[in-house]
Amino acid sequence: AAEASELVRRRPGVAIPTADLADGLAASTLVRTPYSGDTEGARAALAELGLPAELDDDARRRLASLVAVDVADADGAIARAASAVERALRPYEAVGDAAPFETVGGYADVLDALAREAPGTGVALALAADPGDDLATAALDAWRSHGLAAHRALDAATTGRYDGCVVVRADVGAGVGAGRAEDGDAAGDAA
Repeated sequence: AAEASELVRRRPGVAIPTADLADGLAASTLVRTPYSGDTEGARAALAELGLPAELDDDARRRLASLVAVDVADADGAIARAASAVERALRPYEAVGDAAPFETVGGYADVLDALAREAPGTGVALALAADPGDDLATAALDAWRSHGLAAHRALDAATTGRYDGCVVVRADVGAGVGAGRAEDGDAAGDAA
């Protein structure tokens, strides 16, 4: 319906909420790349592409190709990674100034992070017809913090296999979902 009424359109590229590609790729929870959680690493990967300052459709396709290959070819990537990355490619973008973020998928990533880290800000953002710069900045700050912490937790996680069950142990006390784990030995575990 939104596409038919020309409120959004699909375009080549990657679903991120920011115009700063390195920031968006490093903090995005939609993909896991070798430079996830590392803004400077993302900046270096983008520098190798030699993208123009103003992205056209060809530059966006090259960006999407970089992300797709990096996701599918990453150390430890499973076969499903190649198909899972599709949800972040060819994003919808708002036509005109209809949304506070670069893509609809990026907006969803921000709302998901806010639901976990700053629910009040998420509700305010979702309800605001025209969110101001302060609200959008607060939302992006929470999203960035959540995404970078999630990638740090994944980088530091250990795994174990127990009778057909894989357990990932990660220290999330200072990062993702801080303060919400139940007390006990399994507080840092997620399965």
